Amino acid sequence: SELSIWALSYIGHESQCPSLLPMDRTYILEDQIQHKLAIMEKFIPRTAKITLIGYSIGCKIIMEMFKRNTTHTIYEIFFLFPAIENMNITINGQIFYPVVNIFRHLALLVVFIVSLIPSI
Repeated sequence: SELSIWALSYIGHESQCPSLLPMDRTYILEDQIQHKLAIMEKFIPRTAKITLIGYSIGCKIIMEMFKRNTTHTIYEIFFLFPAIENMNITINGQIFYPVVNIFRHLALLVVFIVSLIPSI
């Protein structure tokens, strides 16, 4: 019996020399999902017994992979500390969600202004 273990990172999260201000393309959740499905389609044999393990937002990615997969048989899925599970019912979720929701526009404006500063 042969066993292969694959560990996939998020696209856009690898850099040999990261800049102080990120100027590279950013990838949304949909990009991450499509990337993982494409890797599975291209490199993993259709006869392989696949177990998906996701951590935090990776749980959402593998849930979507499971729903959209049409080529492989996924035997098991494990969620490790899913960010999507009961977030709003936790004390921290109830405290920080309104704060994040209110200040996100201000934070985006600040990030945009800072991104206009020429890099050295």
